[in-house]
Amino acid sequence: GVKHSNLEGLRLRIMQLYLQYVRTPKFNPEARRYTRLALPDPPQTKRSEGRRDIEFCHSCSKFLPRSSFNMSAGSASLAQCQACRRLDNDARTRLDLSLYKSLLDSIKAEEEARNNLASPAFILQESDIRFIVENIWNSRSVLSGLGDLFDLRLARWECEKEWSPWNCILLSRE
Repeated sequence: GVKHSNLEGLRLRIMQLYLQYVRTPKFNPEARRYTRLALPDPPQTKRSEGRRDIEFCHSCSKFLPRSSFNMSAGSASLAQCQACRRLDNDARTRLDLSLYKSLLDSIKAEEEARNNLASPAFILQESDIRFIVENIWNSRSVLSGLGDLFDLRLARWECEKEWSPWNCILLSRE
C-alpha cells in the first residue's frame, strides 16, 4: 500500500546504515584489512553494549538516544520522548475553572459568616460547581434568564437550611 517513491529515502537510509555496519571492525573483523589506518583491536565486550544508549519511543515509533527521554525514578520503561510528551501536553485541552472557584469561594465565605462550617460547600470542588451551574441550571439565572456567569451566584433555596447542592438556586446578583 506504500508508493515506491515514498520508500526511496527509507531504502537509501537502510543501505547507508548497513554499509556503515559492515565497515565497522567491531562487527566485521575483515573490514580491518581494508581500512587505511591501522586500528587497534577493540576490547572484548558483549555485543549488546554497542547500542545501550538507544531507546524506542512508543508514540512516534522512532529509535532515539536516551538523552531524548525523561527518566524518573518510578518509571520502569521509557515510553515517550520529550518531543512527543511536549506535543501531548500542548494538545490537551485545558478548562478554566476560575469562575467556578470564585462562586465556590463566595459560598464558603457566606457559610463561614453564618458560622456553618459543616456545610457540604466545604467538600465541593470547582468541577462540582461547574456541573451544578452548567448541567442543572443550564448556566442561566432561573428568574431573569441572564447567562453572564460573572453576575450569577448560587443562593440558598430555603434560607433557614444550610447551603447544599440540593438546596441552591442560580440567581443573578441583582
